[in-house]
Amino acid sequence: MNKYALITGASGGIGQAIALKLAKEGYNLYLHYFQNEKSLKELLERLKVYKGEFIPVKADLSKPDGYKDLSSGIFDLDVMIHCSGKSHYGLLLDISQEETDELIRLHVTSPMLLTKELLPKLISKRTGSIIVISSIWRKRVVRARWSIQLQRVLKSLL
Repeated sequence: MNKYALITGASGGIGQAIALKLAKEGYNLYLHYFQNEKSLKELLERLKVYKGEFIPVKADLSKPDGYKDLSSGIFDLDVMIHCSGKSHYGLLLDISQEETDELIRLHVTSPMLLTKELLPKLISKRTGSIIVISSIWRKRVVRARWSIQLQRVLKSLL
């Protein structure tokens, strides 16, 4: 199998779990990250047991053209998984307009524009999957149960 998957937020807990599952299934991976380079390097070490191409791609999806930095490095694609995320910790009254704009770009605008930009790659193959996962509270999830549910969802979609 020579299939490629893009995982945004691959350095986070959800992204790492997905990356390990897809690598085990034989996928080549584009692994998006922005700030958590240490975590991504640890993931790359864990992926060494699998055959495949594992390509780290750094991009700030909270910036207006951040999605272009990511899409320019994607050459082949079968699956797109959006799971990058960030939260504002504090009172809603204290959030600035700039922080609000960045959160909206990261969680809404960038995934939409990135999908629009990369969609022709999926259309040309007449196949593909786009998965959007929205959760910044992964530490509160019971990991074993979450892992089983995630595996079921991925199996049904891929």
